[in-house]
Amino acid sequence: MNSSIKITLITLFLLSCSTTTMHAYRWIINNFSSKTLLVQIELLASGNPYFVLVEPKRSADFNWSPGNTMAGFCLGKIKYVVVDDYILQQTSLINRQTMEVKDTHALLNWLDHLSDPKNAKAVGLARPYKRKEANLMLIEDELYNITVDEAKRLTGTKIGAKIVQYFANVVKESKCRGRDIIIVEKNGKLEFYTLAN
Repeated sequence: MNSSIKITLITLFLLSCSTTTMHAYRWIINNFSSKTLLVQIELLASGNPYFVLVEPKRSADFNWSPGNTMAGFCLGKIKYVVVDDYILQQTSLINRQTMEVKDTHALLNWLDHLSDPKNAKAVGLARPYKRKEANLMLIEDELYNITVDEAKRLTGTKIGAKIVQYFANVVKESKCRGRDIIIVEKNGKLEFYTLAN
């Protein structure tokens, strides 16, 4: 097989890997911390809020099946707040039995209202509910790196290897695909990770 055919096949393979979930993304939140969290994601080009409650050592997910109008939107930001009893007592916003958010827009407005220190103090909170933005860090995936290196080698040319590496980086860093997100607690601080693959 000549080099140009190899390059074309490998490029098409990498493109197909990067677009297999083009119409349905899913972000699974795995909470390995000791805290119950209210996690919000913002999708690029969408003003809709999306929330999940995730208890310690549990998982929750943001999932849009194909056909849903939100299924193809890319991940923008991840925000979170540590849940306390006062949040869980908001029965018009949260179903405490199922740990599901009932009304995302009302919850967003409520959180925004209580992010003001004056409003938080008025209801007896020690501090306002400021949603923190998570810094999603990439963990290198050894198997993915080996596969990319082998694909680069199979091209047989320097330019082919550069093309493979370019598309591998696009896939690795893409926010336009589903991901498993891992939350861990280090020295009392929450950190968010996902595999770079």
